[in-house]
Amino acid sequence: MYNKISYHERGEGTSPMIHQQLMLIESVSGTFLSQRSHPKLALVGVDVNVISSALSIEAPRMPTFTHRMEFSPSSQRMVTVHTMPFIADDQGDEASAWFSEYLGVSCRLVAVHDSKMRRRALDNFDEPMIISCHDSASIHIIGQSSLDYVNEERERTGSPKVSCNCFRPNIVTSDHAPFEENRWKVLRIGDTLFERRKLTARCSIIDVDPDTGERGRGVLKTLANFRNPNGKIYFGTYFYPRLKSLHPVPIISVGQEIEVVELVRE
Repeated sequence: MYNKISYHERGEGTSPMIHQQLMLIESVSGTFLSQRSHPKLALVGVDVNVISSALSIEAPRMPTFTHRMEFSPSSQRMVTVHTMPFIADDQGDEASAWFSEYLGVSCRLVAVHDSKMRRRALDNFDEPMIISCHDSASIHIIGQSSLDYVNEERERTGSPKVSCNCFRPNIVTSDHAPFEENRWKVLRIGDTLFERRKLTARCSIIDVDPDTGERGRGVLKTLANFRNPNGKIYFGTYFYPRLKSLHPVPIISVGQEIEVVELVRE
């Protein structure tokens, strides 16, 4: 079974994992900040040069900020994502000042070096899952047909359509039936295998408009009408690459074929 990548969050020929090495934290506690508490983060654009580790960061009414990620023992500090502590490198006062001014709160930009990536043991694979600042898995997939189904439901109730960015996926796939991606267990993209982690449970972040940073579009309510088994609302599926290391980093592109190697047993 073959499908295609119809959208990739960073365009042609890039890795969806590089950007997850970055995170904002509270200055004192080291606790992460997200669009749930600070919806203006939805408007921040970050481009990363994979070769040089240089960042270009933009936001409304802010000057473009350029920065090269730096890592040293003196910049390391303990940070926390959903009660999970790990080590990250503070990216300096200039980055802190830029984000603090934009958000109106004191915060720091941190990055996770390859050597400090966390490795989470998994029952069904000999090698651990490699994760950085995210709390679950590095790849988030939704199907274009699934998004179309959601928008048909929204039109039926008089609500405006939403784009795939509403759900913050890395990858949007095409050429398959609605919600078929929920049944995929193992995928092959290029030379890399990707293993299903779990269905994506949705929260209030999907009600933050990624184009305006404003809340209250009722997307979570739409999903609750037909995607809420066991009292949880699901849309999309998390995957992780079967990697022994991050070198070389898997590169994926729009239009690339996805081979479904194995389906979830029902």
